[in-house]
Amino acid sequence: MLIAPGDPDRSVLLRRLSTRGARSECRPLVTNRVDEGAVTLLRDWIAQLKPEQTFVKAWEMGRLPPRAPTS
Repeated sequence: MLIAPGDPDRSVLLRRLSTRGARSECRPLVTNRVDEGAVTLLRDWIAQLKPEQTFVKAWEMGRLPPRAPTS
């Protein structure tokens, strides 16, 4: 996810901001230095966000409706 609310380590935007070089997945920038202040600010912001959606991987089988009858 570009931004994973409450989970900075799963947020692609933070990863792109905090890395440089071939592994950055971003277009080359004029600098090869990471702006640590910006990284901290974005990490803190993402961490305080509350997820508003339950994702498929968090579902349990008991929450699924019964299987539809087949003809």
